[in-house]
Amino acid sequence: MSDERDDLQAVERAFWFGDAEHYRACLTPGCLMVFPGMGIVGRKQLIAGIEAGPRWSAVSFQDWRRDDPQEGVAIVAYRATATRAGMDAPYRALCGSVHVRDGGRWRLAFHQQSIEG
Repeated sequence: MSDERDDLQAVERAFWFGDAEHYRACLTPGCLMVFPGMGIVGRKQLIAGIEAGPRWSAVSFQDWRRDDPQEGVAIVAYRATATRAGMDAPYRALCGSVHVRDGGRWRLAFHQQSIEG
């Protein structure tokens, strides 16, 4: 199980650094995301934002948790600390994601971030 956990951590981490092509390839068609200050965004809006904005330069995960409620579905939750150019302080958030297996690879179906206080 540790190999699968590490694999899903790598998948999740790739979204923090990935470009628009990565998102196109790795999101489900109906993917939804919820971000502080942005609200609820769908796949098209999210990819446009990735194309327009700066990407993260570093991220670390703490308190990683995973549940597999059924075959081919994984739910993860963790604390993230991230930085990028021009930030005065690290971004800290509680994050949750739902991944589904599709053609032998994980694809992101849902992700939410909440600012950690």
